[in-house]
Amino acid sequence: MLIGILVLSGFIPFGASYPTVRTPTLSEGGVNPSTGNTTTLFTFQVKYIDSNNTPPTAVYVYIDGQPHSMWWPGYNYTTGEWCYYWTRLSAGNHSYYFTAINSNGSYRLPSSGSYSLYVAPYYVPPRITLTSGSVTPRQGNTSTNFTFSVRYIHNKGWSPTFVNVVIDGVARNMSVPQGNFSSGISCTYTTNLSLGDHSYYFLASTPNTTGARYPSSGFLHVYVSNHLRRRIWICNNNELLWYVRTNGFRGNGTQDD
Repeated sequence: MLIGILVLSGFIPFGASYPTVRTPTLSEGGVNPSTGNTTTLFTFQVKYIDSNNTPPTAVYVYIDGQPHSMWWPGYNYTTGEWCYYWTRLSAGNHSYYFTAINSNGSYRLPSSGSYSLYVAPYYVPPRITLTSGSVTPRQGNTSTNFTFSVRYIHNKGWSPTFVNVVIDGVARNMSVPQGNFSSGISCTYTTNLSLGDHSYYFLASTPNTTGARYPSSGFLHVYVSNHLRRRIWICNNNELLWYVRTNGFRGNGTQDD
């Protein structure tokens, strides 16, 4: 007697087992850091897992409804691979969720709704800058009109409460013209000075702003003397040579600028 065996394509013999096909899963989705401002680089991350070790066709993070492809470094999908996306965001509230797709199906995290993220505006504190502080001329006599000047700049364009030149410890109010305080305006003060060496520096202030000083430490100097020719008769040669070297006179009897 002949016994025939029928083999059918796709027939599963009794007792045989095959791997269960499962869709991928996502877990531990989030963003790092969880808060920030418009200068912050945010890292969106989620773990992709597939029990059959099936690689993803794509993993996306949807931010405010727009898909962004994520990157992952490895191939061990059974235990999970972290997927990443980096970006900066505009100020305000943002929503996001994750999706993964492979040949067996797709998965969404969270299954409905979305996560939220707030991005703060980048805050630039108000700041005063004083630059180019100087006096013209740099030396002279008691009848010389010395003009002290400094450039005042405010990053938010605010006008100063005051701009002072402090000469020998006494604050003098400087003239502050109207103009574009963001790009800077030149403030001036003109006066005569007594004989001798004088120290000076500049100060500025405006409400809700830390005051500024120029230079940030120490002092600037201006020297006031009588004309050299009025002193020659009381000087011997050595004294005259010392005076010329000290006070910056040229050989023709005039002072340096």
